[in-house]
Amino acid sequence: MNRHSEWHRTDAPCRSVNAPARYRFEIEKADRLPFSLRLLESRRKGLCPYCFYGGPAGINPNL
Repeated sequence: MNRHSEWHRTDAPCRSVNAPARYRFEIEKADRLPFSLRLLESRRKGLCPYCFYGGPAGINPNL
C-alpha cells in the first residue's frame, strides 16, 4: 500500500490532522516512525512540516 499523505504527530498535531478531506481514508497510527531518527532529515519529505518542524521554514525538528 502506498501512502499519499504525510506523517503527522499525535502528541502535537497541526490543524491538518482533523481537517475534512474529500477523499475517503483510513487512519493509520504507529508508535514510532517507520525509519530511524538519524534518517529524519533525509526522509523529511514524508513528514508534516508543521507537526515536526513548526512550519515549512523550520530547520530543527521538534521532537
